[in-house]
Amino acid sequence: MWVLELSASINKRGTRFTSDQEQISQITWTSDETELLKRHKSRERRRYLVVRLIVISTFYAVFCLYSRLLLRPPFQLFRRITISDFSPEKEVYIRRIFSGTITKRETAIRVWLVIHYFSCNWVIVTSLHYCFAIVSVSIFCLDEPHDWPPLFGSIKDAYTLRGFWGLFWHQLTRRSYTSYARLITTNVFGLRQRSILRRLSINFLVFVFSGLTNVYVSWLLGFRCGLVEEMLWFCGNFFALVLEELVHHIANRWLATATRN
Repeated sequence: MWVLELSASINKRGTRFTSDQEQISQITWTSDETELLKRHKSRERRRYLVVRLIVISTFYAVFCLYSRLLLRPPFQLFRRITISDFSPEKEVYIRRIFSGTITKRETAIRVWLVIHYFSCNWVIVTSLHYCFAIVSVSIFCLDEPHDWPPLFGSIKDAYTLRGFWGLFWHQLTRRSYTSYARLITTNVFGLRQRSILRRLSINFLVFVFSGLTNVYVSWLLGFRCGLVEEMLWFCGNFFALVLEELVHHIANRWLATATRN
């Protein structure tokens, strides 16, 4: 999946100059001012290069520490993980909560796998993005630093599902998926503009498209099992978001009522 995300980041270029920058480009500069501007851009490119190299080096060091120490004896996070940890009866989790069959090891592995999957994707995609940015900005000077903004938002915004998907996780495919979803909900489903049902349908279709993309990439990589489950996981995120919004709305109304009283 990160290959498609990276290619999308390379092809994704917005408007390169703002109106202010267009006005600046029309100003007649003296030779001294031009030299000062070149020096400023050169310092900016060097600073951009140093910061990105520090981030990439830090990612690499942490990744090596994680993969070579924490996942191997004697410091491995879990004792040897076997096929029994992924047996069919352990696919269901929530419905087994009250049955007493869930173990601490199973719960720990589930939590670790989620963190492992998203953190590895975050590190790899960000590092590759920075590598291409360094080549384009600092080496060949083809682009300006503002042409290569960070792909991901702040991790501080990822404390809710909406914050994770809407603010932290990359938005490379969101505009395309949203445009297709709007086209389908309007021309195929015939839903009214600004209706709640249309808004929910658009959000659901965005997760469906994202799931289909990930499933297709998994299939291309040779994986033939778990594709349906992966698709259901992406669709399930939509319903989890709806539930989160509902709980948030009820909590806000309850707090507002309690404050007035």
